[in-house]
Amino acid sequence: MRRTSRPVQASACVVALLGVLIAPSVSYATLRTSAPLSVAAAHVASSCGVAPSATLRIVAQREPCTLDVKLGSSFVVVLDPGFRWAAPISSSNSLKVTRVTRSSSNRMSVTVAALALGRGTLTSEGAMICPAGQACPALARLWMLHVVVVRSLATTKVVTVTQLDNGRHVALHVGDELVLRLVGPSNYAWTTPVSSNAAVLRVLRAVRGSTASASLVAIAPGVARATSIDTARCYPQCLAPSRLFAVDVIVSP
Repeated sequence: MRRTSRPVQASACVVALLGVLIAPSVSYATLRTSAPLSVAAAHVASSCGVAPSATLRIVAQREPCTLDVKLGSSFVVVLDPGFRWAAPISSSNSLKVTRVTRSSSNRMSVTVAALALGRGTLTSEGAMICPAGQACPALARLWMLHVVVVRSLATTKVVTVTQLDNGRHVALHVGDELVLRLVGPSNYAWTTPVSSNAAVLRVLRAVRGSTASASLVAIAPGVARATSIDTARCYPQCLAPSRLFAVDVIVSP
């Protein structure tokens, strides 16, 4: 029994270690509030770690999240208490970290003020916290949040284009949304719509196929092109021509 117990223990340790290494990715930030949230609101909040507010709008939930914030307002972010986080820093004068609160349970709340029109990125690095006496893997995380400061959430607009708008120039302001709706014959398929400059026009959602669609948000002043290619499903066996759909987008502050 003594001879077999050691390999079993070693195998258990290996399995436990692999469980840590291949565990599915979880959100870098989670929300803790005393007030109950709807299922949808709780999902959005837990995905981005941002407390719901009438002065902000989450436009992309994939990490790093992107949100629009009204000029002159503030918002609160709560970071995952399973990590020891450094105080977040801002990449822009448009955003300022005004308050950092740490609780005894390692919960860190961050208050951020939107001071000027524009965009910025909040970042923080966190080291994993393990119970005393336990082996702790040297894991760290980078938390990131993209923020666009707009004049008013109510004044942002949505511009919808179709394949009939091919070659058109579209004027947007920071915070506005561009929606693509492309339709074609069933024997053709559109590629996934893309942006030529994600720093100016960022794809939030995109679907390819005979009917393709996409939602893109203007996050900074500049120029970008949204494109998709409609190609025959029989290609390359057949030589049916493809067609390019493109709209040029000019984003102003």
